[in-house]
Formats: sequence, structure tokens, C-alpha cells
Amino acid sequence: PTGHAGAVRVSGAGKAFTVAAPRFRMIVGPGALKSTRFTIADMGDRVVFRGAGWGHGVGLCQYGARGMANAGHDASAILHRYYPGADLAKLYGAP
Repeated sequence: PTGHAGAVRVSGAGKAFTVAAPRFRMIVGPGALKSTRFTIADMGDRVVFRGAGWGHGVGLCQYGARGMANAGHDASAILHRYYPGADLAKLYGAP
């Protein structure tokens, strides 16, 4: 639902294997493939990856949240900015 890959199928030279997308991302390099949310285009002589940033797919921008914190906003204000309509509640007895 978030558009993140679960696995990547790699094939060529008569061989093929499947690797979990997070592992594939680490093999390629996290600086080169910043998220498991990407598309792949086979261009014949090369493969092009197009990604969607560093995110976790849950809608919170880490840089934006940090900017709000640096501007003096508390955690409640930050969470309400990114998740409007959500209620924050303490779960008693939870670890």
C-alpha cells in the first residue's frame, strides 16, 4: 500500500535470485538507493532506479519534524502537524 518493494528479483546470464528489498538496498548502497520505495527501468545497457527519498512510508518528514522541534514545538504539536485528527493517548501498562 505504501509503494515500498518487498523483494527484488535479479536475473541475468542464465541465473536468477530473489533478495529482500531492504537487503538489496544495502547491497546497492543506502546512499545510492535511499529507500525501498523505488521503480526500476531496464534501459538495455543499464538499469535505472528512481526512488522516493529516505522515508519509512508513514508520512512524517524527519527534517520537517526536526525543524519544528528546533523552532520550539513539542512532540504533540509535531505529531498533530503530520497526523491531523489523530489522538495521542497514554497506554497504561504498556512497556
